[in-house]
Amino acid sequence: MDFPQEQIDEMKATFPGISHSEEGGFDFFFIPGLKLPSSCSPESVDVLFCPNQRGGYNSRLYFASMVQSGKALNWNGQNEFILGRRWFAFSWQLPPAERRLSQMVALHLRGLIC
Repeated sequence: MDFPQEQIDEMKATFPGISHSEEGGFDFFFIPGLKLPSSCSPESVDVLFCPNQRGGYNSRLYFASMVQSGKALNWNGQNEFILGRRWFAFSWQLPPAERRLSQMVALHLRGLIC
C-alpha cells in the first residue's frame, strides 16, 4: 500500500529507527524501543505496527513482549510470527476513520492507559 510521503516522514521523525516491510500482502512498520505510557512495564519495547485491516481489526500494534499496564488487557491467546519474529497483541479496535499513521500508533497506545 502506498502511504503519503509526509506521513512516512512524520513517522520517521516521531519514531527514530523505524523501518517498513511487507509480508503476506500486509504493511508493517517496525519501531524499535518504543517508549510506553508511564504506567507500563517495561518502559519501552519493540513494536510492529500494521496499518492494514488484518485479522478482523482495522489496524494492529504488535509488541515484542506482553506489557503490564495496571489495566487488564485481553492479550491474544496465540502469539504470531511476523517477519521471522514472535509478536503479541491485545484486543483493541480503532473505529474506521481517516487517520495519519502516527495518530493510529498513538491511539493504539491509549489502550494501555487505565
